[in-house]
Amino acid sequence: AGAAQSFTSEADVGYLYVYARYANGDAHMLDDAELSVEVLAPDTLAYSLTSDGRHRLSIVPDALAASCYDDLLSVQLVACNGSLPAVAPPLELDLPSPVALRALGLSVEVLAPSGSFARSGALSSRPPMSGTISSAFVQMSDGSDKDMSSDARVTLTSSEPACVAAAANLTASTHFWAVEGGGCTSVSLTAIFTLGAWQENATATVYIARPKALTVSAAVWPSCSSSDATTLYTLGCASPVVRQRVQFSAAYELEADLASYALSGTVTLSHSDVTLDPSNLEAVSGVTIYKGASSGAASLGVTLVGEAAQRSLAISDDALSLSAISPSVATTLITTHRIAVSATFSGQASISCTYSDSDVRENLGFSAIADVASFSVDAAYGAIMSVDADGTLTALDTHWAQAPVAVTNACDGGEVDEVSLYVNPTASPGQLDLGEASQAPLQPGNGSLEVKLWWDLSETYSGACGEKPIETIAAFFLYHSAQLDATSVTSTWKPHDGSFQGTVATVAQPNDAPDAATGYDAWAKVVYADIVKGSFDGTDWSLINPANVTLDLREGTTSGTVGLALEVNCGGEPQTLPSG
Repeated sequence: AGAAQSFTSEADVGYLYVYARYANGDAHMLDDAELSVEVLAPDTLAYSLTSDGRHRLSIVPDALAASCYDDLLSVQLVACNGSLPAVAPPLELDLPSPVALRALGLSVEVLAPSGSFARSGALSSRPPMSGTISSAFVQMSDGSDKDMSSDARVTLTSSEPACVAAAANLTASTHFWAVEGGGCTSVSLTAIFTLGAWQENATATVYIARPKALTVSAAVWPSCSSSDATTLYTLGCASPVVRQRVQFSAAYELEADLASYALSGTVTLSHSDVTLDPSNLEAVSGVTIYKGASSGAASLGVTLVGEAAQRSLAISDDALSLSAISPSVATTLITTHRIAVSATFSGQASISCTYSDSDVRENLGFSAIADVASFSVDAAYGAIMSVDADGTLTALDTHWAQAPVAVTNACDGGEVDEVSLYVNPTASPGQLDLGEASQAPLQPGNGSLEVKLWWDLSETYSGACGEKPIETIAAFFLYHSAQLDATSVTSTWKPHDGSFQGTVATVAQPNDAPDAATGYDAWAKVVYADIVKGSFDGTDWSLINPANVTLDLREGTTSGTVGLALEVNCGGEPQTLPSG
């Protein structure tokens, strides 16, 4: 037979190896199929033939320790028809015996049954409905701990199965669960451990969660520093009146007989388990935001699975005055831009609420921003920009400096705030432009001025050129020589796959001068010729900044004007911009 093997645990497994010894002293291992195996102690040893034909030995649960002199297994050679004596492999069982139980461990100590307040889907956090025995150890005589957390030899009972039911044993996936309709606050679970003739019990307590508190809160909406909604007032001087809005919320607390247990969170008021009872309130948004219907007492009642709470408040016709407005604008007006207006309402019970432009326009309940502010542009700037009743500015023409807009408090005409911005529209299709894209178009510094040249020839190509490719561009930057002196012209245009492959000429100080009819006596030039090359066919145009002109400021120059003119050639026909 094989070498001696000792089993020291129920989990131990062994495989049988048998050798035949011949007269000449040789020993050869026999195939598994040549063996006949008989278990002599079936209450101790288990035997099976695996799918690959191996003889597998294992320990029977609750096996008693056996000495090395006990025959547990008999093995014979099949081929010899029993003529050779059977062999008892030298198996030794050294199994420990149970001594005591470790403390019983539960995955959860507090449960809640289905249909209860504590299990409502309206709660942000809930106790579970079931649990498991997570720790079920037996202390063994060899000092080890035997894990029986999924063992059929551990059976369960509940002191109140109508409240918390228990599985038959620990092989179940769920060991205990709360029963809907049970009236207890706690139960005792008993686990009975059986290992052969040894049996011991362990107990643990499972508690049932119950509501401790349900509360309803109210806060002014949109929120502000004075957020308590004890009284809701009207806002400003709008007609019909605009009332403050309130947002309700609810919270809960759970408790159990387990002193250390506490669970709290928020209640989803839109959940189907929740019943709402508003009084003298009109819903504004969803089920949480309301406004007063009329002056007087108001309240919101909340009921959730047998628990009820209410928040009361007062609706007043007294107004929070529009004590201040604060308009703001972008730095530069290019096309259109809406003036933002924040507003402060105050004057009752030391309340002061300041709201952003988005709240003033969208969330407070005003029908239009005109209930809060009006806008105007002085006639002197009427050709530069316009403004409508909504506070939307529209750029009409480029201006060299900031232009002002007046914003007046709709409830106090004495409060007029002024905001200023640069008006610097970009060139539209078929138009020209000069200078920077943001702030003032012309921004001199350190005695010099760099002016960017802009044009958009898309409409010129499709209109005056009759969709014939534009082949040549000559740009003329016009100025007064008494004010400025051109020092350089720089081209940055690269339409040919990142380069310029045509002919370009830049002249800061040409020998000729513009016609007196232009109103200028000096110019700088940049000419692009043979531009239809490679991937650029002269038909695809958009707003570009192809060149810059750098000029020195003459001493004493504080103001002045500059201009830009273009001549383009398309299909052999010259076209001028501006036209006429």
